[in-house]
Amino acid sequence: MLLAVDIGNTQTVIGLFGEDKILSSWRMVTPKYETSDEIAAAVFNFLKNSEFNPKDVGEVAISCVVPRILEEIIKMSRRYFNQA
Repeated sequence: MLLAVDIGNTQTVIGLFGEDKILSSWRMVTPKYETSDEIAAAVFNFLKNSEFNPKDVGEVAISCVVPRILEEIIKMSRRYFNQA
């Protein structure tokens, strides 16, 4: 599955895609000072509450206009989803 993360100045939208369709999506306030671990906790909660296994995420795509958060999202994808 593909986890797509679109980070805007006020909101972050996360989508989970499988094959050719969106499986689920979530919206949250864009984190301002959270660490990669805190962001991962929120993402894992979204996935688990929707009955998806975080281990099934094979790819992460990121779109971001907030440089400070981009660094943390990249750290999260590397640490928790084994993405470079």
